[in-house]
Amino acid sequence: MKRMGFVSTGIVFLSLVIALAAPSARAADMTVTASVQTISVSVSAGPTAFGILVASDSAVASAAITVTNTGNDAATYSLSVANSANWTVGSAVGANQFSLSCMFNGSQPAMAGFDVDDDRLTTSAVACTASLFAGDETGLNVAAAATRSLWFKFQAPSSSSTQTEETITATVTAAAAS
Repeated sequence: MKRMGFVSTGIVFLSLVIALAAPSARAADMTVTASVQTISVSVSAGPTAFGILVASDSAVASAAITVTNTGNDAATYSLSVANSANWTVGSAVGANQFSLSCMFNGSQPAMAGFDVDDDRLTTSAVACTASLFAGDETGLNVAAAATRSLWFKFQAPSSSSTQTEETITATVTAAAAS
């Protein structure tokens, strides 16, 4: 009988140890946040005016257009230009045909700083790369809220069928950076 008492005491002691070692349940809150990706871009008010140019003459804009990533994620820009009412954009100037180039750069680039192949706009949107439309800045993987300075170089047609000022629309489009 003494032996049974010892076993009973051992079971009680074991139960007490298990009860002391088991953690008590507690609640913990966690915060989960999310947002929807927004890709957008804005440009400072223009226009960029080149004034009256001699036929086939070139000029670099005297001021940059500020391009701002107004989305909440990195964006890569694409650039294009539309024909005006009387002139068309081309790879070389001609009768009623102009050339428009642009470059992201922190300060006004020299006329020779524009690359004929890498900086010329077309009517098809072309995505910026480390070399396309790039000076000391690029339109590639632009962080949210970041700004870039976009400079234009215009080359006038060799001749024009109109004496009125032409309005040319250049477009910057933002896409999610890859």
